[in-house]
Amino acid sequence: MWLALAGVALIAATLVSALASGGGIRSLPSIAGDSVGAIGPAHGAIFADVPLGSSPSAIAAGDGTLWVANYNNSTVSRIDPARHDVQTIQVDSTPSGVAVGAGAVWVTNNFSGTLSRINPTVDRVVRTIGVGNGPSGVVVGYGDVWVATSSDGDAQPDQRRHRRSE
Repeated sequence: MWLALAGVALIAATLVSALASGGGIRSLPSIAGDSVGAIGPAHGAIFADVPLGSSPSAIAAGDGTLWVANYNNSTVSRIDPARHDVQTIQVDSTPSGVAVGAGAVWVTNNFSGTLSRINPTVDRVVRTIGVGNGPSGVVVGYGDVWVATSSDGDAQPDQRRHRRSE
């Protein structure tokens, strides 16, 4: 009888240990350098690690794809979140921010002072827009693309110059 109770206790301890470590989810110890990692929100375990370009600096999700700005090699990585396939798109110098919306992927390029518009259908830059020194953040909202610059001001449009063209 006591052997049966010991067996049940061992099984229970094994189940508790499995549940405490993510319910059987394989967890990586950390995300490797120059990579992005997927962390399950329910269990907090790192379950995927996708190698990218040099110094990933910003990440956005939209239209079933992940987009990552790689600061040191002036590229954007397009990641299929299910298969972890990566496509690389060349952009202007030192991309620092990325957003998805208005039918495009928008990337701020810090050193060149530009905003790149990527057409996600053809995976290439279709337009480069000068925005001022040090653009760092970008978001699509309220009918416009908003860019924050660290050297020339902030993301508030100047009403004297602002005309919605798209």
